[in-house]
Amino acid sequence: MSPIGNWRGVPKPANYQLAARFEYANHRLAARSPQSAKVELMRLKTNNMQNFRSLKNLNYPLSILLFLTLFSSKLSAQFHFNGAAKPISARCFQLTDERLNIVGSLWDTTKISLLESFDVNLDLFFGCLDGNGADGIVFGFQPVSTSIGRAGQGIGFEGVQPSIGIEMDTYQNNNLNDPPFDHVAIVRNGDMNHGSTNTVAGPVSIGTSGNIEDCKQHNVRVKWDAAATKLDVFIDCQLKVSYTNDIVNTIFNGDPNVFWGFTAATGGLLNRHEVCFKFTTLLDKPTKLNLCRGDTVQLQAYGGETYRWTPAAGLNNPTISNPIAKPDTTTTYTVISKGACGVENQKDIRIVVNGDPILFDLGRDTNLCKGQILTLDASLRGA
Repeated sequence: MSPIGNWRGVPKPANYQLAARFEYANHRLAARSPQSAKVELMRLKTNNMQNFRSLKNLNYPLSILLFLTLFSSKLSAQFHFNGAAKPISARCFQLTDERLNIVGSLWDTTKISLLESFDVNLDLFFGCLDGNGADGIVFGFQPVSTSIGRAGQGIGFEGVQPSIGIEMDTYQNNNLNDPPFDHVAIVRNGDMNHGSTNTVAGPVSIGTSGNIEDCKQHNVRVKWDAAATKLDVFIDCQLKVSYTNDIVNTIFNGDPNVFWGFTAATGGLLNRHEVCFKFTTLLDKPTKLNLCRGDTVQLQAYGGETYRWTPAAGLNNPTISNPIAKPDTTTTYTVISKGACGVENQKDIRIVVNGDPILFDLGRDTNLCKGQILTLDASLRGA
C-alpha cells in the first residue's frame, strides 16, 4: 500500500512522513473525529511552519486550516501517562507519534477486579505507514505498576509479568515467529514470541489484506465474562480471538486486582498509535448529579451512532448524545447507545433535584393535654 494514501492527483511531497500526518488529520475530519485532527495540525503548524506553508498548496480542505486555532484539550486524571503518551481530546490519547525508538503507555491508576465482567469498545489508530511502519498496540492487564514499557518489537509490554495482553502487531519480527501480516494474539507474561506456549490465542490476521496501518481507525471490542472466565476480542465487528481460562489463579496467583491500560512502541521503523474510548464499563459508570429546581444540565453519552434516553420527560431531545435536562423532580435517566457493529451500551445518570418535597416520619400519634409542649424534629439524620 502507499504509505500516505491518496493524494488526489497532486505530486507527492518530498517530506512524505510529514505529509502522511496531514493526510491522517484529513481522514480524522472525514470520519467526524475532528479533535485529534485539530491538535495534530496545531502541533505540525508550530513545529513545521515552512513545510506547513507548502502543504497548504495541496488543496487540503479549508476546514482543516481553520481548525488550527480552535482546539483545546484537558488531561484526564483517570490515567498515568508514560513516555510519548498524552491526551489529544477528552476521550482520545496518543501512545506514540512518528519518531523512532520511542514507547508510550497509559494505565488506569485504580486497579479493577477480574472477578467482575467488563466490556470495552474502542477505536484504535495504527498509523499511515504500512511497509515502513511499526510496531503496534497492546491492551494489557498486570498488577505490577503504572510505569512500564520498553521501545521496539516488544510493543511496550515485553517482559511484564504476571500479565495477560492483547497484542495487535503491525510488523513481522522473524525472531519472534511473527506471521507476515498484521495480526492479533493473546499472550501471557509479556512473552511476545509466538513460538512459545505463552501465546494462548492467535496470531490471526487483522485488517483488509492483513494491513491495519491504513490511516483509518479500527473498532476494537474486548469483552471479559468473569463467570465463564472467557476473553473475547472483536476487531471491525469480527470475533478474532478468544481465550477461556481461570486467569486469576493460573496467571495472577489468585489475586484478581490488576491495572489495565495500553502500550505502544516504535523501533527502527515508526508509526502513530492512538486509542479513543467509545464506551467502556470500566469508565462509563452510573453518574449522580445534583441540580437546583428550575436549573438545567447538559447530559453526555459516548460511543454510539444512535441514542435513546428514557424517560423523555425533562429532556429537550431524547435521541441525541447530549440532551439538556430540566427535570421537575429527582429522576434517573437511562441512555441506550447503539454503536459500531450494532452493539448496545447502557448508562444511568441520576439527577437529584434539590428542593424536592420530602416526607418525614415524625413518629406515632401523640395526645397532648392543654398546655403541654411537644418538640417535632424534621431534621435529616445522617445528611
